[in-house]
Amino acid sequence: AQAAKEAAATQADTEAAMKAAVAIAALPEAANTTAYDRDQVDSAKAAYDALTATQKELISLDSQAKLQAVYDAAYAAKFNNTITATAKNLSMTYQTSAKTFANPLTVKSAQGAVTYSKASGSANFTVNATTGKVTAKKGTAAGSYTIQIKASAAGAGEYAAGSVTKSVTVTVAKAANTLNAKVVKATQKAKYGKKATIAAKKAFKVTTNTSKGKVTYKKTKGNAKIAVSSAGKVTVKKGLKAGTYTVKVKATSKATTNYKSASKVLTFKVKVAKAANTLKVKAAKATQTAKYGKKTALAASKAFKVTKNVSKGKITYKLTKVSAKAKGKITVSKAGKVVVKKGLAKGTHTVKVSATSKATKNYKSKTTSVTFKVKCK
Repeated sequence: AQAAKEAAATQADTEAAMKAAVAIAALPEAANTTAYDRDQVDSAKAAYDALTATQKELISLDSQAKLQAVYDAAYAAKFNNTITATAKNLSMTYQTSAKTFANPLTVKSAQGAVTYSKASGSANFTVNATTGKVTAKKGTAAGSYTIQIKASAAGAGEYAAGSVTKSVTVTVAKAANTLNAKVVKATQKAKYGKKATIAAKKAFKVTTNTSKGKVTYKKTKGNAKIAVSSAGKVTVKKGLKAGTYTVKVKATSKATTNYKSASKVLTFKVKVAKAANTLKVKAAKATQTAKYGKKTALAASKAFKVTKNVSKGKITYKLTKVSAKAKGKITVSKAGKVVVKKGLAKGTHTVKVSATSKATKNYKSKTTSVTFKVKCK
């Protein structure tokens, strides 16, 4: 029957039908047809619809069925969602509380309601499904994190649901540390000639160290004979002269995973006291002799003998006691010269003299007593 129709058709009918048939044959199969094929489908259908009844009879039933199936499929299908998104990276400083960021994605041309989800990334971060806000859990360690955020459009009208996934880098910087420290005593004491050691806990006190990083110490200013160990022990060497010295020490809390290092300068003084002097002086002779009616003068070296004077301070002498009969008749100068005047009565007279070593830079003054006798005959 189809062959008879074709035989009876005019050349014009055949040509018109052939064009429509070719257009139909070029269409995809219905199973593979998308909304984006509508223009091609509409063109083929328009070619078919423009045929006369006689010309349509020249189109096979299979071609007619395909045209209808493809047309239905094209208009049943939906266009891809036009959603697009751009992302911006996030940054924060380490903190012990949670941190919420505004939505890092800028979504455009979405068809239908948009929701958000985390496609991948650290469990320290969550994404709000409605707002797209990103929340870093409290205590998220300093470092760099990459999360994938998926923006999904539900679809609307002739647009299907669709999604786009973007990568977002979250940088968590180390926080500033709070270090508060002070000296235990504004002035530490030492004594000349002796080594002094001050334990760290008696020299420095850390009151706040947020990071809990290890605290070390370093002397930045002060006499070379005062040392401060990294652990904070202060040592005053025995050669340091008496006096007051200012010392500056830098206390540093070491950087940790989540906190930067922090430093504080501490200032204290070291007061080195003078040492006690050891002074030993004795009479050159237990009994000095003088001749009645004559003046006798004894040089210091003949009257006294210094056996020990650690400080090497200048020694001065002073008469402190003499027997009643010898008062005014026996004198002792500061330099230690002993003079027996010619009016001294005959007999043996007891004399007491104080010898004093003058204080020096490193030693205190020291006084000792010397006793001897003067025999006038």
